[in-house]
Amino acid sequence: MKKLKTLFIAIMVIVTAVVATAILAGCTKYEFTEAVVNRAEGQEEMYAFCVQKGNSTLLAQINAFFAKEETKTLINKSLEYHEGDKGEGTQTPVDASILSDNTGKTITMVTEAGFAPYEYSGSGKGSVQGYVGLDVDLMIQFCEDNNYKLAIKDTEFDSIFLELGENKEEAVNYIGAAGITIKPARKEKVDFATPYITTYQAIISSKENGYKTLDQLAGLNIGVQAGTTGQDIAEEYNKTAENDKKIKKIKDYSQVMQAFLDLKAGRIAAVIIDENFDLIDVNDSKKLSPKRRLELYPKILEKAVSVGIGIKNAQVIDEINIYEADRLAMAEAVKDLDRKPDALLVDAMDVPIAIPQIKLIKGDAKSNSIGAASIVAKVFRDKLMDDYDAL
Repeated sequence: MKKLKTLFIAIMVIVTAVVATAILAGCTKYEFTEAVVNRAEGQEEMYAFCVQKGNSTLLAQINAFFAKEETKTLINKSLEYHEGDKGEGTQTPVDASILSDNTGKTITMVTEAGFAPYEYSGSGKGSVQGYVGLDVDLMIQFCEDNNYKLAIKDTEFDSIFLELGENKEEAVNYIGAAGITIKPARKEKVDFATPYITTYQAIISSKENGYKTLDQLAGLNIGVQAGTTGQDIAEEYNKTAENDKKIKKIKDYSQVMQAFLDLKAGRIAAVIIDENFDLIDVNDSKKLSPKRRLELYPKILEKAVSVGIGIKNAQVIDEINIYEADRLAMAEAVKDLDRKPDALLVDAMDVPIAIPQIKLIKGDAKSNSIGAASIVAKVFRDKLMDDYDAL
């Protein structure tokens, strides 16, 4: 394999301009096309909300909430919604506006909002401060049942238990909710409510590999989210495995989406995470919210070898049509790279430039760099539209 390759995608700005982005990326160790989820054998676990140690009043309210049949119905309805397509006409499980006239104290949900379908960036009637998900739906309904207001504090997963620390006065009104597994060590730091989900750990890898057991990861580099069950089972496995069966490197990530960026880039071979994790962020950049794109944008610019931008305005579109303007913008983006690529991966088009090319249908769902270029193009386009609007 040659040292460098370019992978890119063009994104259209209707009427006003066509924007194309090219991203130059180095060849990587592990090939990736599409992510698949396989349950890790014998890894059952239970999720629960948690509160500050000794906060019996709030804990009793949460337990009473989860004992209701209506809550069990909401859990099923919410999971179905957040794991589905959420197309036009799909009804939000619970409307956050029901909290608008509540007069009680503010309860803060402390979470790591990168763990769909439980909590993730999103909009709509079920959104609170730009976050949605099963846990958000449950917190909305819990606060409504108890006349509370609701706030959300997004932090790293390991920091949730620090936020709920015994010596923090404000933590009396905090609830930890982030797909948190009940573990003996965590019970020493917080009090857990009644479990509301039984789930399993899974191994997420490229479709070609489809790893199903930990011993299949022998000699490979893998990713886990810091402080989670995935990290625990990987490290425990390595303690007892024979040398030739050990996982080569277990890299822990404070934000789980960083692990998936490395998976798509081929820097790791697999990620161990909750089985119900939603692969939208991994497999389809078109479904990312604007907020999530803004979060990923600077990280992509930091990791890319080079980024090129191509723009064609409304006059060019009128003269040659959008499709041809799109192709020219792609070529311009490639020329804007500060290094000449050896080859191009293109999302279902051909580019008028003398460089070897491979066309991929639904390329942003199959290639990390095409997906990354799609994100860059969308963010650049949105900024361009904001600048035009300010004129």
